[in-house]
Amino acid sequence: MRQWADAILGVALALLRAGCSSPLPDEPLLVQPADSQMVARRVAQTPGDCPFTLPAEPAFVPPTPYPAAPPEPSEFWYGTEELWTALQRDGVWRQLPSTEGVLSQKTFWWRAGYDAQLDSRPALTVTGTRLDAIAPPLEATRATHGSHAEIGDFMLVGVEIPGGGCWEITGQIGEQVLSYVVWVEP
Repeated sequence: MRQWADAILGVALALLRAGCSSPLPDEPLLVQPADSQMVARRVAQTPGDCPFTLPAEPAFVPPTPYPAAPPEPSEFWYGTEELWTALQRDGVWRQLPSTEGVLSQKTFWWRAGYDAQLDSRPALTVTGTRLDAIAPPLEATRATHGSHAEIGDFMLVGVEIPGGGCWEITGQIGEQVLSYVVWVEP
């Protein structure tokens, strides 16, 4: 117990010596052990505290036959021809279904040349890590497939997120990796 108290005091003193001050005075500071060192993280309180992914400049436009813009005006395409997804412009996943605090979301992914009829179980994996607090990683289903006249053939993965906050989501298929950051509304 004494070691914990000394470690917490050490982190606090280091922050004071460095002249660090929080831009949000009431923002909680979370201190956790990591590899036998103390690590301090700010807990994001709002979407504005989360460095969510913004549209690229110039904007990514998928190859033909995919539409130049996602079907929802509140979304934008993000990625490359090798792997892309549709993200909310404001960076927030809202009103997700919840079971005992675990939030559910479907993630849609595309890649040039993907054919849902030929590849019903794509080798896409999705992982996720909370950036602003201690949390278990998200859990993802095995990828499946789908097709729709408006958005073409796509890969689909369901994710279960153990609480709201600032999350980095990563999709990988083969050597192609795509990561983005989103605020998950609690």
